Amino acid sequence: MRSRISLLLVLIFAVYTKGADFYVDANNGDDQNGNGTFNKPWQSITFALSKLTTETEMQVLNVAPATYDTTIEKFPLKLSNRISLIGAGNEVTILDAQGTETVLRCENVNDKKTRIEGFTIRGGQGQYISGEPTAGGIQLVESSPTISSNKLEKNYDSHDNEVGIRCIAESSPVIEGNIFNGSKV
Repeated sequence: MRSRISLLLVLIFAVYTKGADFYVDANNGDDQNGNGTFNKPWQSITFALSKLTTETEMQVLNVAPATYDTTIEKFPLKLSNRISLIGAGNEVTILDAQGTETVLRCENVNDKKTRIEGFTIRGGQGQYISGEPTAGGIQLVESSPTISSNKLEKNYDSHDNEVGIRCIAESSPVIEGNIFNGSKV
């Protein structure tokens, strides 16, 4: 039953998004033999992001329900302009850096159509970078993506306590419908 729900959610994402669609599935994907298609997804987001290039057309990385942690991912996950990261829902698609590093980092992502959506983002630990404040959850440097429908929890900073999203250097993201440590924003 769970695999049917996962399949349905991925199909909904395929219809919802425009541009090139790619797929990641921690449980059924394969970085060596997969090609990022629905039938042959990659296993890790890190590997998938290394295969996608910033083009004029939006690219969407659809992420199947699972926990994506340090056993298969290298954190921080670094997002580029016009590459959206779409999870299957913030209750079932979990990005967990397990206290090792910031979970997601965007630098020079200035297209508001670039989205981060549908994840639990947790276990981030911002590392000190000289002259730059860090964040455990999402770090934005001169970036303005749309961040929506995520749950951010247990993300820590090198200077402050729980920091879910840190915006620096003229970042101006659209932040809507997220839950920060149990409070909806």
